[in-house]
Amino acid sequence: MRANAYLNHQYFIMGKLDNIIKTDNETVYQIELEEKEKLIPPNGRYATKIMQDNITNICFAEVNNSEILIFIDNMIEIDTQNNAILYFYKKFRLLDFDNNETNFKRKEDRELLHELIF
Repeated sequence: MRANAYLNHQYFIMGKLDNIIKTDNETVYQIELEEKEKLIPPNGRYATKIMQDNITNICFAEVNNSEILIFIDNMIEIDTQNNAILYFYKKFRLLDFDNNETNFKRKEDRELLHELIF
């Protein structure tokens, strides 16, 4: 991402996580930004890492206006009482949230995730 190149480090946001949906394979969290005026990336799906208590896990995030949803494997324990840092690495694709396109190529993106971030 251009922001990472300009900053010379990964773009990140900080905040508390709220557990929204739990499925068989993953849990979806919403991050409440610590800094309300913080700029967030454009709408789309991103390869990300989440760090909490010095433990880092690969995941992906979907940005829709000011809402950021984070998709994390159920094998990973997340503490919703503590803040987390979400690092943005690469945009997978733009998504049209108005046309309910959020499931579009999610499986393919999940498979690419570990190739993009190491």
